[in-house]
Amino acid sequence: MKERMKNKLLTFVVFAALAFGSLQFVAWISQMAFENTCIELQEQYIGTEVREVIDTIENSVNFGKELQNYYGMDGILERVCRISEGNLEAIVLDGAGEPLYLSFQGSKKNKRLLSYVYTKDYQEAAAGVGSGGIAGEKISLGGQDSMVFPIYKEQKELVGHLLVVYRQKELLEENDFSGLEQKKWIIWISASLFMAVFLFCKKDREQEGWHVRYMPVIVIMFGMSVNIFFMYRAYGEKYSVLVSRNAESAAVYIQASANDLLKKGLPVEEIDKVSGYLKQKAESNAAIESIAVVKSYYNTAEPAEGSNNAILNLDLLDGQAQLNVVVSQSYIEDKIFMMTLTFGAIFVVCLMITYELTHLAEIISVRVSREFNQETAGQMEAVGGQVKLLSFLAYTAIYTSMSYTAVIMRNWDASVFGLSRAVSASLPLTIELLGIMVCSVIIQRVFKDMDLTHIMLFAFAFLILGNAACITASSPYVLLFLRAFCGIGFGFLKYWLNAIVSAGSRDSEAVGRNYAQLNAGLLGGITAGASLGSILAQSLGYQFNYFFTAVLCALAFVFSAFAMPWGMLNRRRGRSAENAGAQPVRMINVLKNKTSFKAVVLGDIPLNIGLMYVVAFLPVYMNNIGHPTVAASYAYLVNGLTGVYLGVAMMERLKRLSKKVSCVVALFLGASGILILVLGSNVGIVMLSAGIMGLFDGYGTPTITSFFTSLPQVQRADTAGMLTVFNSVGSAVQIMCPVLYNMLIQPDGGTGYLLVFGICYAAAALMFLCLFRKKELEV
Repeated sequence: MKERMKNKLLTFVVFAALAFGSLQFVAWISQMAFENTCIELQEQYIGTEVREVIDTIENSVNFGKELQNYYGMDGILERVCRISEGNLEAIVLDGAGEPLYLSFQGSKKNKRLLSYVYTKDYQEAAAGVGSGGIAGEKISLGGQDSMVFPIYKEQKELVGHLLVVYRQKELLEENDFSGLEQKKWIIWISASLFMAVFLFCKKDREQEGWHVRYMPVIVIMFGMSVNIFFMYRAYGEKYSVLVSRNAESAAVYIQASANDLLKKGLPVEEIDKVSGYLKQKAESNAAIESIAVVKSYYNTAEPAEGSNNAILNLDLLDGQAQLNVVVSQSYIEDKIFMMTLTFGAIFVVCLMITYELTHLAEIISVRVSREFNQETAGQMEAVGGQVKLLSFLAYTAIYTSMSYTAVIMRNWDASVFGLSRAVSASLPLTIELLGIMVCSVIIQRVFKDMDLTHIMLFAFAFLILGNAACITASSPYVLLFLRAFCGIGFGFLKYWLNAIVSAGSRDSEAVGRNYAQLNAGLLGGITAGASLGSILAQSLGYQFNYFFTAVLCALAFVFSAFAMPWGMLNRRRGRSAENAGAQPVRMINVLKNKTSFKAVVLGDIPLNIGLMYVVAFLPVYMNNIGHPTVAASYAYLVNGLTGVYLGVAMMERLKRLSKKVSCVVALFLGASGILILVLGSNVGIVMLSAGIMGLFDGYGTPTITSFFTSLPQVQRADTAGMLTVFNSVGSAVQIMCPVLYNMLIQPDGGTGYLLVFGICYAAAALMFLCLFRKKELEV
């Protein structure tokens, strides 16, 4: 009785803390996404108005003014600073990058700001804007942000740049979200009370296990749903106000420009001559549908009939005319729709994370029981759930940042070792995968007899320190070194997880079940991690993802140190090593054996090509055929969710099939996922393809791995070492997949190469069925 109460109390404390953390995280990341949109709107407005200033300067230069001796530049810089009062500074550079005019004087702070302008990196980046870069391109400037606008003479000769310097946070207006904060606390207290009722109220023994395992998770999910609903309503209203305010600010600026024209002598009755200017201003600001001047005798365009667009009316020249600015309702709806998609992605990710915690109550129960660290049925059964949650945490951490290293290299426009920028951008991931492969090959020779706890220390030390250092990396060569460092940690992690599965399984059937759990955690972690990384990068920048990876790795380390039965696992691992003999597994010996060679060529290689489908193929393919980025992110979610949940369910449904037939089914799934793209390229077909390939991942990985571990020569050797060789071949295949998949994508959207590739997959399935004889598979 005392043990049961202790178990319930610990479960309640853990889940109450998780509920609080979940609500805090959802609120924080949602606010970051909202603020990011606010900043985007402000930057859009600033860019629109500064381009008009650039037009003024260029017109003067074209008529003979020299930029170096530009009379009235102080007034122009003051005009720039007024665009967002108190938040902007302006600097004019000549063609050589030397500052000519400043909107600020020589305080210590501003001198430091000017010193950043002279740095080589900034000078090169700014010069790039004038040679094919985008006008208004954002470049970091000593902890601040800057927008760079080139100044041309007669649209040909680059004579200088205008820099607009600001801090993004200073562009944000104060928003009162105290009501949301109060609701969040009410939701958390209510959720905690509900969990206490379900956990501590007396109930039948048969129902108690279900209540303890699922009810806390259901309560947390419901609480997050309510919290997201309140945030959606609050942020939706703020978006409408924000877009209208952005349009109003632009309208006031246009009003001032039109008044200047009228004061300079343009007759009111000839104001329609500037209609082209007004149309250009409307097109340059997405928040504005149209702009027109209204006079009693002047025919102006009206919003479309039945439109909900709001109209802003501003007087010109003391009421002699009126400026009508139509706010784009469709733009507001698009922003709210994007917010809906963002909230949807956040909710799905949180749902996945929370669902994975259903094993936590069982893990806590075993941890506080007398069975912990003993080779009992209950402890052995619990290993599967422990491995799944541990794998989920670890892979969520790693894939939060792993997929985005190439984006950082592209943003730096980096070229290393004389390679092209495109190849240089893919180099960090390639080196990290090489680090994993090399580490996986040698680790079983050097660390074969080491305790799992010591291997755990090596793995997480490399991952935490390496990713933490990546946060401050500013050189592509440093980033390459650090990703190789992290690759070593990832190699340790993979071997360590395989060793846990091997040591925690009684027989080959248990190895297959536990590996299915490990793979389900892996797929869930990849999906949750990549989605989290995308949301975090949008709000805080790609390099912040490394910080989040380090934090999650630390959490995974704490969980594994607390929850895993290391004493039992090390005892079983030691006995397995004694039975297998002291000789380490060599890759050449695995590949020289005909049966294991066929398993690697017909199973391992197609499996790992399919595993890279969603990373190396899907985003590039969808971009090539013109689908929006948000569609790619949802395809990623579909792939992960089908793999994690339907793949495991399929394992249970088809468990009566022989291992060989199960592998053939998996390979035909891979062929189907590729061949279905031949039918068309609309979003529905792409989502279906992503789902089938997710099913291939979730069902095929444990099935093909279980087939490999059931081979006689594998069972007679060190299973963890054999799995490491199996995964090393997989890592080598994955390194080549980006090149392979890029060859399959035809610029014109053709599907001929995909058809051939899908047929090759189907051929591998048929060969797998025909080439393995029954005698080869008997132990």
